[in-house]
Amino acid sequence: DLIAQAKLVVKYIHVSLEDASFNPSSVAKLVVYYTQTDTDQVLAMLQVFEQSFADNVLVVPIAVPPFYYEGMMIEVDVYVAKNHQPVTTLTDPVSGLSLQLINSIDLTWATLIIDIQNTQDLSLESIEELLVRANLSTEHLLCDQWYESEEASRAFIETLTDSDFCQNPNSVFNTKAYGHQTTLAELTFVTSANDHSRTISLTNNPTNLSLTGRYIGNYFSITANINDDTGLVDQTRTIMTNIASALDDWGLTFKDVCKATTTYVGDSSAEALHDNMVIRNSYYSKPGPASTGLRVNHFSNSQGKISVSLFGLV
Repeated sequence: DLIAQAKLVVKYIHVSLEDASFNPSSVAKLVVYYTQTDTDQVLAMLQVFEQSFADNVLVVPIAVPPFYYEGMMIEVDVYVAKNHQPVTTLTDPVSGLSLQLINSIDLTWATLIIDIQNTQDLSLESIEELLVRANLSTEHLLCDQWYESEEASRAFIETLTDSDFCQNPNSVFNTKAYGHQTTLAELTFVTSANDHSRTISLTNNPTNLSLTGRYIGNYFSITANINDDTGLVDQTRTIMTNIASALDDWGLTFKDVCKATTTYVGDSSAEALHDNMVIRNSYYSKPGPASTGLRVNHFSNSQGKISVSLFGLV
C-alpha cells in the first residue's frame, strides 16, 4: 500500500527532525523514490508529502524498479535547511518545461520537470533560458542527476554530453512519468559568495573510468562510474580507490562526505551486492554519511554496473 507507506515514512521523518532539533518547516526538499504503480496512487502519495510539510517543500518523484527488499515501495531522501524560501516555479511557454527551485542561505535546489503533453520543443536552449530567469549559472552548478524517460528520449539525453548541464552523462538512468509530468533532472547550485571553485574530470582509458567533481566554496561533489560490463565488485573497488585519490588532491577525506548516493544495476547476486557494500563502507568511520542505495534497470549511456555520487561540506 503505497499511500500507507508514505504516511509511515512521514512519521519517520518527523521523528528524525525532532531528534535533530529541526522544525518540520525546515524541510526543503524530498526526493521520493518509489516503485511504479497506479498513477492515481502515485499522485495521492505525492500529495501526502506536500500536505505534510505545508506545501512548502520541493518534492521530486523518481520511479525506480522494485527495491531489493520485498514489499518495500518507497524510499525518501530528506534535505533540510533553516530559513529556506518558498518554492518558486518558472515555466517555458514554448517547451512546457518547468523549473522548480527552493533557495537556502548557501544552496539552491532545482528540479526540471517535463510536461509530457508538450515535449516537441524540449532543448538545451529552453533549459538555459529558465536558469537565466532564475539567476542561476552553470558556473555555480555543484552537482546534477539526469533522468531518461519516454518523454526525455535518449537522443535528447545524448545532447547533454557536450553541455555544461550534465557533468557525468554515464550516471543517467531511466524513470517514468507520473500523471502528465516526469522528472528530467535534479540540480544543486552553490549560491553563496565563495572564494574558490575547482573542478575535476578524470577519464582512465584502461579501466573506462569516468570521475567528475566540483568544489565550490565550502561544498563539493564527486560522481564516478565505469563504462564496461565487468563485475559490480571490481567496478566498486576501482571507483572508491579513485574517489579517495580525488579527495586527497583536494585536501579532503571521506570524513568530509555528508551524503552518498549509489545506483546499481539490479541483476547482481546478493553476494556481489554485499561485497560492494562492504567495500564502500570500509572507507568510512561509523556512522558514516547519510546513504541511499538505488536499484536501476540500466544506465542510459553506459554499460556500467554502478555509479557512486558523494556530496560534502567542509
